[in-house]
Amino acid sequence: MITFTLVDTVTSQDVRVLTNGTTVTAQEFSIRVDVNAKNVKSIRFGLDDNPNFRIENQVPYSLVGDEAGIYRPWKPSPGLHTVSATPYSGINATGQPGNTKKVVFTVTKEGAITPQPQAKPDLDLPSGLLFLGNFETGGLSGWRRELCCSESAQVVSNPVRSGKYAVQFKLSQSDRDVQGSKRSELALGNLKTPANAERWYGFSTYLPDSYTADPSSEVVVQWHNEPDFALGETWRTPALALKTIAGRWQLSNRWDPNPVTYKNTPGAGGGKEDSSLGPYGTNQWTDWVFHIKWSSGSDGLVEVWKNGTSLLRKVGPNTYNDQKGPFLKVGIYKPDWKYRPAQSTTTQRQIYMDELRIGDQTTSYTQVAPRP
Repeated sequence: MITFTLVDTVTSQDVRVLTNGTTVTAQEFSIRVDVNAKNVKSIRFGLDDNPNFRIENQVPYSLVGDEAGIYRPWKPSPGLHTVSATPYSGINATGQPGNTKKVVFTVTKEGAITPQPQAKPDLDLPSGLLFLGNFETGGLSGWRRELCCSESAQVVSNPVRSGKYAVQFKLSQSDRDVQGSKRSELALGNLKTPANAERWYGFSTYLPDSYTADPSSEVVVQWHNEPDFALGETWRTPALALKTIAGRWQLSNRWDPNPVTYKNTPGAGGGKEDSSLGPYGTNQWTDWVFHIKWSSGSDGLVEVWKNGTSLLRKVGPNTYNDQKGPFLKVGIYKPDWKYRPAQSTTTQRQIYMDELRIGDQTTSYTQVAPRP
């Protein structure tokens, strides 16, 4: 099954499912194709009279492509347009083709793009709270998707930490690559964090009984930095990542005071450090609070609480010397399944998350901690 989704390229948010006869009022936007099949490796897009407009080999399959999940804008002329999508079992539109689906719509430029109304969360945002991800809308509004398949991330009613809903992530070793590796993640790339900002983060994680110990690590929460592309940087290992490895929680940190980090390796004065946060439990919710003063210098701070107990307080550098601060990603990222599969003893992973809050420097532990 193929669906076309209209995407606001300013916010990276889904606007609505695109169907025949839709009128789109916008200067620029993107169109994403979602295919509910695991054997798809590429999509051939057709646009108007060109049946070979573009081939996409990685999720998200978008009409004019993306940069690390950030959609490039399409700026169509006003009038009637037709977009087609044909799935293939091989990359570069090779292998067995699937059925082609088309959507015909009209573009006008009389105003800004208008998203469909979203249900209001049960909790309003108090002063200082920047984001609430309790999933009580019943959907994934506000998140940028880095997902292989429709079942990779779903809102569920059981188990939940609080309220009616939580989000479930699934990842299989056989899933097709997303952004060049094995991942099932949601990102807040459009929630901008200034360099050297102070932030509070709270969230809950749930590992089911099937989450057996594996010597190969999984990243379940990461604070990722956008490279300074104009200076020649490329994507690097996240500055901070909460992982599971061999039955334990681990916090991995990298920092670099230099304006440019080359070849994913911190330069002079930089470094990396792994800190154990104790064994993980299954079939139970684990509550987390992180207090971070982002800095590549001596004034940085990382504080971590698990289930109300302080586990870590680190003063000093904790990120790269970038023009922007890190953005948050949650879910499952397991690069060993892509690059070192023999190191892993499992082929399936599933986790749940709930009660995610982000606050600025005026908030506190109480305001972001998961609710009783």
